[in-house]
Amino acid sequence: MKAVSLGKQKKKSLPWRIVSGLANTALLIILALFVYLFLAFPMQMKGHSMEPAVAEKSLLLLNKIQYRFVSPKQFDIIAFQIKDSDELQIKRIIACPGDRINIKEGMIYINGTLCEQANEYSKDLIYAGTASDELTVGENEYFVLGDNAVYSEDSRSEDIGMVSKDQIVGKVWFGRVISFIPSFIENWIDRKQQNELY
Repeated sequence: MKAVSLGKQKKKSLPWRIVSGLANTALLIILALFVYLFLAFPMQMKGHSMEPAVAEKSLLLLNKIQYRFVSPKQFDIIAFQIKDSDELQIKRIIACPGDRINIKEGMIYINGTLCEQANEYSKDLIYAGTASDELTVGENEYFVLGDNAVYSEDSRSEDIGMVSKDQIVGKVWFGRVISFIPSFIENWIDRKQQNELY
């Protein structure tokens, strides 16, 4: 029986290692493209309305498929399209379909009960707006607020009002503050956001 040297074995396995590495790389690229095209897309936070949970210039990843299978939940942070506009907003869901919401003396009441967790998220609620009188959230609608209420235009405003499920683009998965984003990347993210609206 003829012996085979270890050196020859290594040389013989090198092409297979290259092919295997290329196959794994291709698989990762395909997986990343699938996530990008069908499951999630990037978005940059503009403004201070969701601080401290989401800081200005945070680079966010939105899950745009989850709400096809499950309904949005109270306290989810979502991105939604403003009615008759090409603008996306990021806010937190405070009240869900069937809930009654009222803002009195800067405090949030859900179904007649003081909602401690909602008040932890949304502070400095000087302006009650549409919720100064008790409102009932309609079917497939959501009442949203910005965590930094002083700087937030949200469901308290008649211009935004209740957010329908059809307006919701996705759920915020996570975000990270990027102190500097090259202009070409920022422009690409802006174009991607616009494409999601049409």
